[in-house]
Amino acid sequence: MIKVTILPGKPHVNEGISKKSGQAYRIVEQAAFCVLPNGEGAAFTVQPPRDAQPYAAGEYTIGPDSFYVRDGQLQFAPKLLPAAAAGGAR
Repeated sequence: MIKVTILPGKPHVNEGISKKSGQAYRIVEQAAFCVLPNGEGAAFTVQPPRDAQPYAAGEYTIGPDSFYVRDGQLQFAPKLLPAAAAGGAR
């Protein structure tokens, strides 16, 4: 099981108008830390789902719908579930 912790703090928001398309964009990133099953850890950023509120600080696990196949390739886009909702994964 991979444990993900969303760190406390204000999310970083990057927004503007795309020079290429002229369309408005908004990218929200949050600081996080994961611990892999072998005990190794790494800091990274995660983007909450589009048009959703940022994740609350706390512990999460990776949802099963984070992995999918597109054009014959295995893809990964993290969908986080609160650890308590995932059976208290720790």
